[in-house]
Order: sequence, then C-alpha cells, then structure tokens
Amino acid sequence: MTLQQALLTAVQNLPNAISIRRKIIGKNIMSLSQRIIAALYSITNQEAYGFYFAYEPELIERIIEITELPFNEDSVKEVKSRLPGVMGALKEIGVEITHPCENYVTVWGPGVRRG
Repeated sequence: MTLQQALLTAVQNLPNAISIRRKIIGKNIMSLSQRIIAALYSITNQEAYGFYFAYEPELIERIIEITELPFNEDSVKEVKSRLPGVMGALKEIGVEITHPCENYVTVWGPGVRRG
C-alpha cells in the first residue's frame, strides 16, 4: 500500500471524505504532514492487534522509513516537530498517540479498544 493509498483509506469515513479524497488525488506531491499521517495510519494497519508500542525514537525512525525521507538529523527534527501539529488530523481519522510511559508511545489504530 502506498502512502497516498493509506491516506485515502484513512479518510474514507470522514463526513467530507469525497472532498478530501479529491484534494489528495489531485495533488502529485503529498506534504510532509500528510505523509506522516499516512505513515502512522499504515503502521497501525500493519500491526496484528491494530496498535503499535515503541520507544519514541523507534517510532520516528519507522515514520522516516515509511515516508522515504533521508535518514539524517534534519529529518528526525522535522518529523518530531510535525507530530504535535498532526494530532488533530490523526484524531479525525481515528488514530491516537498516547504516552503510557516516559519516552514510550502507543499509536492506536481506528476502532481499537484501549484497555
């Protein structure tokens, strides 16, 4: 599944999905924020139980790998700086990031029961 396909799948249940899907399809290049959202959705979609638990730097590395960014210090800083800004959009598609322990994160996929 490409990042664009993951993003299209992630937004399919939103109230204005048709409009959002047209905008995504109409663009040839996805923004970094869109790529991060698609990567996080893709990560939870690939997990057997629908959630991903990792040390925060591991999650950043996985996002960089999926988004095909160059693995360097600038990419790490850029992804870390964008994560707080995409939380609202992630929540809209049903993905949530929690911090159960210091320096660890859980990425919950759409429809996964937290318990």
